[in-house]
Amino acid sequence: MKKYLLPALIALIGTAAIAFGQTAGKQIEVFLGPSVGKQWVSVASCIDSNNLWSCVGGSGSTPGGSNGQIQFNNSGSFGGTTTATGVLTMLGNTINGASGPIGVLTPTNNNCVVGNGSAWTSTTCPGGGGGGSLTVSTTGGSTVTGVTSITFPATIAVSGATPDVIASPATPVDDCQSGTCDISGSAAISANDAGYLILLGAHTYTLAQAGTGGFTAGWLPAGVMCVTGPCVITTTTSTFAPASSTSTLTMTAGEMASMRSNGTLYRTTIAAAGGAAKIITGTSALGTSAISSGTCATVVTTTATGVATTDVITAGFNGDPTGVTGYAPSASGALKIISYPSADNVNFKVCNDTAGSITPGAITLNWRVAR
Repeated sequence: MKKYLLPALIALIGTAAIAFGQTAGKQIEVFLGPSVGKQWVSVASCIDSNNLWSCVGGSGSTPGGSNGQIQFNNSGSFGGTTTATGVLTMLGNTINGASGPIGVLTPTNNNCVVGNGSAWTSTTCPGGGGGGSLTVSTTGGSTVTGVTSITFPATIAVSGATPDVIASPATPVDDCQSGTCDISGSAAISANDAGYLILLGAHTYTLAQAGTGGFTAGWLPAGVMCVTGPCVITTTTSTFAPASSTSTLTMTAGEMASMRSNGTLYRTTIAAAGGAAKIITGTSALGTSAISSGTCATVVTTTATGVATTDVITAGFNGDPTGVTGYAPSASGALKIISYPSADNVNFKVCNDTAGSITPGAITLNWRVAR
């Protein structure tokens, strides 16, 4: 076969050099690199088809598919496809769109990249994520209330004065000051008041017998406070020992009672506002009738609401007794005063231990009961 040389045309494609040296219908010599060398292929299969790749063993012709489609290897030939599922669908959607790829975002510090239903955005992290701060004005002091729980990270950055953090859950309150309690809807103290601070007004309230219903042993409100008095609580038969030996407990404004059921009665103590001991004070005028030798005068009883039989009375004269008949020093002796408590009362008896009758002079005692 004769060969005709034409002007050399060399095209570099990758590492392959294609030399066109023959006319159409003949052959051209293709240099495929050191490892393959040169090969002769039909000119018609290359130039006439306008597809040089078929000269080096490719089986495809023109790109597959239609305009705008993605090209892929389809068993050695060009194929074309539209975005359909999976990654292809995602790539076909709007960048930062609801189902599209995330593009370049510049989130604010501690923010999260989240979907808002139509796009990807930089926003505050949802519950529990990211960081945060609590700003409290310190002008004149400031208190933050209504917080049920606080979870602190390992480290806390505090700017300005170091705050006082007091972890004290609020005590629930049953407000009964109007005469009707929030919990019971009446003037009755409820078994559900256990753990509650009960606020009373100048009314009479009822309390079920200790040991009945929910008032079994161990029932204990957080406290019972008389806001405006007198505040009266009555039971069927249970007593309020030792605050009262009867089934009625009377409190004055500002007093706080600690009350606990033991299944039979209510163990009750009363303190003044601020936690100070309850103090009851008063005066009692002693009698001036003659007291025979070896006898006592009629008892002088003075009302002292809240006094129990377990209390101790402290008493003293309201003036100098040494100039008062019966109480002044005497070789034959002087009168003796005996004091004792009863429920809501203090009592005094003047007794004569001398050999003769004594008619005492007028004198008054100042007394107090504290617990």
